[in-house]
Amino acid sequence: MHYSPQMNQTILDALSRQFSAFHKTLNNRDVASKESEQLAVEFPEQGMGFEQLDQFIETNVQPNLSASNGGRYWGFVTGGANPVATYADWLVTTFNQNVSKGGDSVASAIEQQTLAWLCELFQLPQTFKGIFTTGATAANLLAAFTARQYAGQQQGIDVAKSGMKHLDVSIFSTTPHASMIKSLGLAGFGQDNWQPISCNADEESMNIAALENNADEESMNIAALEKALMKCSANSKIIIASAATVTGTDYDDLIAISALCKKYNAWLHVDAAFGIFERLISGTEGKTKGIEHADSITLDCHKWLNVPYDCGVFLTKHLSLLQASCEVTAPYLAGIFNETSFITASKL
Repeated sequence: MHYSPQMNQTILDALSRQFSAFHKTLNNRDVASKESEQLAVEFPEQGMGFEQLDQFIETNVQPNLSASNGGRYWGFVTGGANPVATYADWLVTTFNQNVSKGGDSVASAIEQQTLAWLCELFQLPQTFKGIFTTGATAANLLAAFTARQYAGQQQGIDVAKSGMKHLDVSIFSTTPHASMIKSLGLAGFGQDNWQPISCNADEESMNIAALENNADEESMNIAALEKALMKCSANSKIIIASAATVTGTDYDDLIAISALCKKYNAWLHVDAAFGIFERLISGTEGKTKGIEHADSITLDCHKWLNVPYDCGVFLTKHLSLLQASCEVTAPYLAGIFNETSFITASKL
């Protein structure tokens, strides 16, 4: 559809006005709208014009939104979506590029350059490659897919093509995020098919003194993990660690866990959607020490980087397993897999 320059300007002006009106009210509007029920609007016989639509949003939608961009909103870790990040988001929508394959646009190179910068920001080795996702849930789902493919590779099974019927795998975790549990179900492992490892402050040892001393209530007990791995007879093992947990903000001992993964030939995924940002304060010797030994990492940009909700990242040292898990052949997808498809091609 062709829009005249005048119509384009009208839309841009309306967008700017809606943006300004919303941001001006953030300090005063209710954090949670009292009128959040679905609008009772019948399906129209004819569509409304743009001016009418813009007015409807201004009158019926804007006043009933939460103040999720403001500093008083704690409902979810939505992030502030600051104006510059919002501008960038608008550009992404405006340019509407396809970044699934490189070769026809600089957009894919920009995506991979940004991922490389994130690795540099968090002092991770450039052996980590990955992809932006629609949030931590999607990133954890990719983690489940990639770990599944790894387990299959250990057992001579191409799971993406042959399925999980003969796959023999055990999964260990202590306080996995709800999105990780969901991802295990979506990936075919089963939401309940993981072995809980006791935390460092289990029910028997938890007491008031431990709470007052900020004991790691939700972090993984290393001795319990090794005991479980020693007893495990499965052909493949997957460990899901946290940095940090969503409720207690506790960090697993990634140095000790990664050493056990190496000893027992297990895959290590670290859900660091919340906690990897601690690395910007304490560096490589802080609470995320050892995360560089992980096979895969989940992180979220919409939490502390204040980009629009929501934006996640999946990083792995085993990009070929991610590709094998997700890639299919079709005539309209024909192309040659090369460096530009998944990793940084050049400095911009």
